[in-house]
Amino acid sequence: MPSLPALLALLFACWAPLQAAASSWWSLAMSPVQRPEMFIIGAQPVCSQLPGLSAGQRKLCQLYQEHMAYIGEGARTGIRECQHQFRQRRWNCSTVDDASVFGRVLQIGSRETAFTYAVSAAGVVNAISRACREGELSTCGCSRAARPKDLPRDWLWGGCGDNVDYGYRFAKEFVDAREREKNFAKGSEEQGRVLMNLQNNEAGRRAVYKTADVACKCHGVSGSCSLKTCWLQLAEFRKVGDQLKEKYDSAAAMRITRRGKLELVNSRFKPPTPEDLVYVDPSPDYCLRDESTGSLGTRGRLCNKTSEGLDGCALMCCGRGYDQFKSVRTERCHCRFHWCCFVRCKKCTQTSPDGQHRNQIDYILCSQRWRSSIQSTKTRPGADCGSDHELLITKFRLKLKKVGKTARPFRYDLNQILNDYTVEVRNRFKGLDLIDRVPDELWNEVRDIVQEAGIKTIPMEKKCKKAKWLLSHADC
Repeated sequence: MPSLPALLALLFACWAPLQAAASSWWSLAMSPVQRPEMFIIGAQPVCSQLPGLSAGQRKLCQLYQEHMAYIGEGARTGIRECQHQFRQRRWNCSTVDDASVFGRVLQIGSRETAFTYAVSAAGVVNAISRACREGELSTCGCSRAARPKDLPRDWLWGGCGDNVDYGYRFAKEFVDAREREKNFAKGSEEQGRVLMNLQNNEAGRRAVYKTADVACKCHGVSGSCSLKTCWLQLAEFRKVGDQLKEKYDSAAAMRITRRGKLELVNSRFKPPTPEDLVYVDPSPDYCLRDESTGSLGTRGRLCNKTSEGLDGCALMCCGRGYDQFKSVRTERCHCRFHWCCFVRCKKCTQTSPDGQHRNQIDYILCSQRWRSSIQSTKTRPGADCGSDHELLITKFRLKLKKVGKTARPFRYDLNQILNDYTVEVRNRFKGLDLIDRVPDELWNEVRDIVQEAGIKTIPMEKKCKKAKWLLSHADC
């Protein structure tokens, strides 16, 4: 029978990996991180108190104190985007109140885990790159990206762009530090999980890098675009999330080999690129609450009974059935604007088609300049046109301005240019004084010579009269 110290040592050995896996740097998103000016001198006590950091990440914290607040901001951005992308799925990227942030569900190497690692790494790249541009970090500044080859020559390449290169490098060092510190046996499941995390982190960083594009701003008098200044700008993070969601849907199933490398489970598919997501474990169904997998289940979630997609009640409720309810609301409706200046509304009790929502979808649009011309607007809900839109009637003031007739342009018959025109222009040009002339004055004189010579020597184009009934031929 083993002794008590041996049992305690065995229990500690089993508990240590679980505890390490439970905490993560994502916890920086759940609690605000102090700004650099609030750090204690030396910053070691502050970095040591931040939960979820590995040894390498704590060293980076000590070297780059001011970056930590933006790492937490990037983690929050990634979590919000994850919750948006999965808001209509059984697993909706729910968070828990501990250092693991997502609970035990991410201990499974599933598709959902792959997306979470990718979108959180992308959030760090996004936050650090923007902080560099805004001058919040002393170790980086505006982007130094090279001028794109397809940018027109007369456009200036400058401005202060997002420093995507620095954000990519720093996120790679910080986010991957935890995985690179682990040392597992070659070909083991643990090593396969490490390689999976590194692949998905890289896919998230590249998604931000690839979606960054050139943004330009026009300069000129009265809105003219005579000059353009361009710079490198990050895309909206929603675009990054949409791209990663597409990668999630086409993620590749992998397994670890004896040589310590990931390979496809089904060799008929193409091997994944560094921009693709990979997973090593199948996903649970997330239908029922399961403490062992961290699944919270779908009990109490809202579903759409008319949808046949993933948000429909058939799939969301996993065949367990669902409860229906309707909501009745008393709101202001049939509002009418009276000149000047008040709005009078009626009270209406309406039930939305789905029993949950009521949207205002009918508007009168006008320019901000003519807003004062609108005197009143009202709806006619009694009109039945087979639509959920309602008829709008607007009363406005209108003052018309008389427009004068424009002179018909002088048209030359270019097919009858005589030699007299050439002689006339050549003789007039010989008499020009080109010494010490102002360019604008010289150009006006050249223009007058060409026009006067044309009027004098080139006949005017005759107007053709079309035949009756607008036939294809015409008589001139």
